[in-house]
Amino acid sequence: MEGASTYVPAAYNGGRATLAALRRLGVPWGPGDKVAEIVQHVCRALPVLRWLVEQGAPVGSELAMEDALEAAMERGLSVSMVAWLQGLAVGQVVRLPYTCSGS
Repeated sequence: MEGASTYVPAAYNGGRATLAALRRLGVPWGPGDKVAEIVQHVCRALPVLRWLVEQGAPVGSELAMEDALEAAMERGLSVSMVAWLQGLAVGQVVRLPYTCSGS
């Protein structure tokens, strides 16, 4: 990942309560807190990723999004996750239900 991150450990653990607390405390997004990098390295939970985007987490470059999408497909993540990432990559976040198995 690019650099230090405050949000990645909470995203890895699926801790939306922890993520929300970080936002309430005004903790800034770190250089490693881009959604594309979080997908590639730690997070498989669509609800967590959607929450991060809704809170204004930086998405990442076009190339980073392509890498995230490739990583998601290689790891066999859910169709919902891949569709959402494709929408995010073209700047059109897909509105999907929050219910998912976390994979």
